Amino acid sequence: GISPAPEVSWTLAEARRTKAFWLLVFFTVCTPFVQGATNLHLVANFQDQGLSDFAAVSVLSVFAWSSALSIMPMGFLLERIHVRFGGMLQAIVLFASMAIVLVADTYIEAVAFAILFGMAAGMRNIVETLLFANYFGRASLGSIRGFAAPFRAIGPVGPVLAGFVRDETGSYSIAFIIFLGVATLMLLAMILATPPPLPRETMPDPQDAALGG
Repeated sequence: GISPAPEVSWTLAEARRTKAFWLLVFFTVCTPFVQGATNLHLVANFQDQGLSDFAAVSVLSVFAWSSALSIMPMGFLLERIHVRFGGMLQAIVLFASMAIVLVADTYIEAVAFAILFGMAAGMRNIVETLLFANYFGRASLGSIRGFAAPFRAIGPVGPVLAGFVRDETGSYSIAFIIFLGVATLMLLAMILATPPPLPRETMPDPQDAALGG
């Protein structure tokens, strides 16, 4: 069989100079911003929409099951496609869930939202694990992810924003419209995050160099 090409690993300094790196940082900041807020306010939103307390809480269970059951299929899928396309799919599913929750006022619509929103959350678990490694290799993965991590501090702003919107307007609609826009930007980020060309500093494989390759 054909032996796989050796993995090229980028340093943090090299990665930071690429457009893709900052698009990945943006993508990983957006997911907790949207999903954390929606998780926290999910039950309250459906109570506002007229669902019984039991029905509203059961939607949370549907979300949890959908999230758990989507992880394994996503893992298999990402063995066959580049993680960038997995990120696009995650953003599309998240967009669809936000579009549904904007209008959902029946139990069936709420369950449809929960299934899609759970799928997006399950996808996130796999996509974010692979994202930086697939783009920049594993040798400096700790420093690359460590540099990106503090940007995620914006995540807790999402739940606060949604609560503020609800208090001021009596509805979560504006918050969900904002989250719909964020999901659109996440998709755009992944479309634009084409894998960068290899860093100029990358040396050829020593064996190739010895052979004049």
